[in-house]
Amino acid sequence: MASSLPSPPASTPVSTASPVDGGVVSTVLPPARRNPLQPGSQKEISLLFYLDNETRRIQRRYGKKFPAFEEADDDAPGYTSIDQVVEDIDPLLDLAWVSATPSIRIQYLLALAGTLVSYMPAFPFSLKLFPILRKFDEAFAALARTPPPQNGGRAPVSRTDKVRIKSLAANARVAVVNVAASPNYATAAQADWSDEEDETSEDESLAPAATELRDDVDANIGRVFQKTLEALGDELPS
Repeated sequence: MASSLPSPPASTPVSTASPVDGGVVSTVLPPARRNPLQPGSQKEISLLFYLDNETRRIQRRYGKKFPAFEEADDDAPGYTSIDQVVEDIDPLLDLAWVSATPSIRIQYLLALAGTLVSYMPAFPFSLKLFPILRKFDEAFAALARTPPPQNGGRAPVSRTDKVRIKSLAANARVAVVNVAASPNYATAAQADWSDEEDETSEDESLAPAATELRDDVDANIGRVFQKTLEALGDELPS
């Protein structure tokens, strides 16, 4: 990545939470720049170039999941799990947020979140979806609550953007419910849980662990984009 790009801090605080969080990404948005990038500046151009290239790489990796997809001179491996998608999207989410540039934030947060949601049905459910969904939720909720400039300038988030965000949030909630209810749910979710647990007596721990896991998943599903929907309110069309 070009050195002129605004980069997130080397270490971003990670929320401590239950095993349902998966430990893949932080749920905390990185500190943003003090001022937006200047339109047409080298930093803005470099950032847009990088985000576009990485977004296309994500699309290529997803395409390689399907046998018919071929692309010469491209060594990006195909995705085999939604966790890999999360790992590629998360740093781009951070960069878009760090830019503090409303147009970049809206464009790329919507695109990245939409990509994640649209890819969910193609992979087994993973608990590691929840941290990045919470981070998107924090970002969209913050944008939705941002007031227009006092000097009467353009609001950072237009009504059209808010409608798109609300639609995305609704689609994400449905997608998570569907993938969590898929036949692959029990195997994938239990595997994630087992990774977080110390080895104990299987007979003593398996049933309580499964119940606790299901409760955690249900609670987290209910919180998907909850802050965003609360910030947008009821005045927007669904």
